[in-house]
Amino acid sequence: MKYFSFCLLFLFLTYSQYIFSQFEDSEYFLVDSLILSDLSEKDSVLLIEQLSTYHDSNHDTVKVQALSTIAEKMVSPVWGKYAEFALNFSEKMMNKTNLSKVEKEVYQEAYLSSLNNYGIYLGNKGDRRGSLSQYVKGLKIAKNIQNKPSISSFYNNIGYQYYLLSDFKKAIDYHYKSLKMDLELEDTSGITSSYNNLGLIYSQMKEHELALDKYLKCFEYLKNGKDVWRLGITYGNIGAEYGSLNQGDSALVYLKEAARIQKETNDLLGYSVSLGGIGLQFSRLDELDSAQIYLEEAAKVAKKIDYKLGFASSSTTLSNIYLRQNKTEKALQHAKEALETCERLETKSEKKDVSFTLYEIYLRKKDYKNALDFYEQYNQLKDSIENIENKTLAISKDEQFKYKQQALKDSLEQEKEKDLLEVTYKKEEEKQLLRAWFLGILSFSGIVFGGFIFTRLRVTKKQKKIIETQKTEVDHAYDVLEDKNQEITDSINYAKRIQSAILPPINELENYNYNSFILYLPKDIVAGDFYWIEPIGDSVLFAAADCTGHGVPGAIVSVICNSALNRSVREFGLDDPGEILDKSREIVINEFIKSTEDVKDGMDIALCKISKQTLEFAGAQNPLWILRGNEIIEIKANKQPIGSFENKSPFTTHKVDLQKEDIIYIFSDGYADQFGGVKGKKLKSRPFKELLLSIKELPMNEQKIKLNEFFIEWRGDVEQLDDVCLIGLKV
Repeated sequence: MKYFSFCLLFLFLTYSQYIFSQFEDSEYFLVDSLILSDLSEKDSVLLIEQLSTYHDSNHDTVKVQALSTIAEKMVSPVWGKYAEFALNFSEKMMNKTNLSKVEKEVYQEAYLSSLNNYGIYLGNKGDRRGSLSQYVKGLKIAKNIQNKPSISSFYNNIGYQYYLLSDFKKAIDYHYKSLKMDLELEDTSGITSSYNNLGLIYSQMKEHELALDKYLKCFEYLKNGKDVWRLGITYGNIGAEYGSLNQGDSALVYLKEAARIQKETNDLLGYSVSLGGIGLQFSRLDELDSAQIYLEEAAKVAKKIDYKLGFASSSTTLSNIYLRQNKTEKALQHAKEALETCERLETKSEKKDVSFTLYEIYLRKKDYKNALDFYEQYNQLKDSIENIENKTLAISKDEQFKYKQQALKDSLEQEKEKDLLEVTYKKEEEKQLLRAWFLGILSFSGIVFGGFIFTRLRVTKKQKKIIETQKTEVDHAYDVLEDKNQEITDSINYAKRIQSAILPPINELENYNYNSFILYLPKDIVAGDFYWIEPIGDSVLFAAADCTGHGVPGAIVSVICNSALNRSVREFGLDDPGEILDKSREIVINEFIKSTEDVKDGMDIALCKISKQTLEFAGAQNPLWILRGNEIIEIKANKQPIGSFENKSPFTTHKVDLQKEDIIYIFSDGYADQFGGVKGKKLKSRPFKELLLSIKELPMNEQKIKLNEFFIEWRGDVEQLDDVCLIGLKV
């Protein structure tokens, strides 16, 4: 949301050192509003009470500005009392007669600010309709006085309330109105606010790629600026979207950075949201103890500042965690608290989530009547939120806005061309008059010259017409290209869903009681790297694979290679790693040999089978590293791929007796081959080993976070060159 502020706040002070002493007309100072914003909440309240008893009409302006500024900065239950007081007082002042033009403008600005602040207070309290009424009233006044920044701000705030009411059609419409106006005004604060809020809507509609796009656009505006508050929010939103896209490592990095910024800036509302997001990510990683700590703190902060939406969300996730820990009564208690809050807020999304949680709880308790009731409620809310019409409208609005931006840009360029042409004509006319003045006696020469100019103008017009025709053709080609590009992007996004369905859950190895992690960082939307896990009796097979290429070609090859591994185990009943790779190679070659083209694609892979204290390994190009004590033992792979190869030989199975505290690492080459650092060079194997040795004492989940953070820091502004897949397992 946007907050109104005043450039200067006039506070009249006496010669004494105390800000709350009696005002006197004889002496005063000009005080910037930032000084006021540094006051504690207690001092702010005291100042308001002083102002509320001060009735000198000469200082009504001071009072209105002070009330509005203080109400804007206070985020607590007492905030509403003074926001409402500022609203009533500024309305009274605005309606006074015999006001000067300056006074009238000040009171109108203060009244708009007060409507905004009181609307925010009502919205945070859960009174959506009340909040909307304040914004609509403010919008009408702002339009009447043609205050564009205020109009944009109210558009944005109205859109946000409609988003919370799950009326996505209206929400998107208002946010794009706000964004269009902010781009015209070059208002960075407004642009970032609109992008953030649009991202929230797309996220709720499960359009996570679109949501992430909006947040990253917002980040581009903020990363080099001083708006630390919005930067914290944007970090949190980007983290949440990475989480929704199953990129948990990136999600935790961004969410933790958001929480750090928000704690430092005392943004308690944002801090509560980020803590809840971190808790949710740990929950998805099945690290329930860590998740519980973060979520309880998030709920505690939300309750402290009366942030009901955050409290409901954290309570719902906590309820899920308790249910997974078989603490049914605790789960029920938190779910009921969340439901009660959601019903007061009239928010469909959070109510949908808690309804499904209550369905699961009552099913566990064998209370089938309540379970059925909540399941029906969940389905109704789900259908309402995920309505296809909403999605279609959202995407069409996005494309429509891009088109309007391009049209505006073209229009401005045409105006510039027109102005330039007019200037050229004007100068040419001046030259002709000057020549006529000096060369009157040479009329024949003048006529000849005029004929020449006329001919050139005809040529210029003809050329201009040709250029306009060519521009129309180029514009048409651009539109066609845009449509094709969108179709391709949609297809790739759908392919990502298919590829994600093929991969096992990121924490699958932990389900077999192995302390482990999987770091998976695709270069593009879809990837050529993949990880593979298959249980066989008391043993578990797991692999890190790197198929030829990345992006769409790599993803297609990965599907064939993944299928080959599955068939080798499930259809042919193999469990020896070397034999599995032999059979997989045979299957892959047979698939590609059907083509009339000479296809030499395939994969490099490190494949392990672990059973208690014994490890069996076979590899195609990619080795196995075992960290034992202060050294890394490398077991090399066969120097041949899974695919067509001239001098192919059977793959070797290596057996290793494991020791307690051994750490196993298998990986694709994407991590060590990444360019970056101060000199922009490859990381390579030796520094990679040193990095692993430096973090060996950390728990596996923290190793994963450190490896991800190091990778991001190492590559810096350099583009990621290849997919990354790294599996770590501690004995």
